[in-house]
Amino acid sequence: MTENHLKLIAITICLFLASLSGCIDTGNNNAGSDDTNLVTVTKVVDGDTIDIRYSNGTTERVRLLGVDTPETHTDNEPEEFEGIDNASYLYEWGEKASDYTSDILKDKNVRLEYDNISDRNGYYGRLLAYVYLQNGTMYNRMLIKNGYARVYDEAEIEYMDEFLELEKEARENREGLWAVLNSS
Repeated sequence: MTENHLKLIAITICLFLASLSGCIDTGNNNAGSDDTNLVTVTKVVDGDTIDIRYSNGTTERVRLLGVDTPETHTDNEPEEFEGIDNASYLYEWGEKASDYTSDILKDKNVRLEYDNISDRNGYYGRLLAYVYLQNGTMYNRMLIKNGYARVYDEAEIEYMDEFLELEKEARENREGLWAVLNSS
């Protein structure tokens, strides 16, 4: 074997090992994400929780990371939605958030992304993720910006500062559930 053949073999082996480790994009990924992150939303449990199905048929429950919509299956804690102390109003907005999530996500293909500083699974064993629509829009942001959710600030996440700013703007603009707040 010539020296050039040995170099070619060595380069081929290095490229092969690098592609296995994910260091090189071989074109098998969609928009830089792993195909296992592409899922179908099969059920909307409530405004911030969905059931998904992977392409291999397995299913999982996903809690949208960093957001908290009013509850529809249990009592709401008004102190969580600062300035709103009417439990029936919060329940009504929980229903609206569920309908909104259903209208946008139900039976749709979405992409999940995980947070680098948050746990992958929450207290109840649900997968914690950011949900991206096919057009690249993060749905978690939409919920906050449009006033369907508050920021779930009891956990550390990468987007905390951005989400808090979006909630502040939604409150100031009296978007969605924040419309009931006094202008003062």
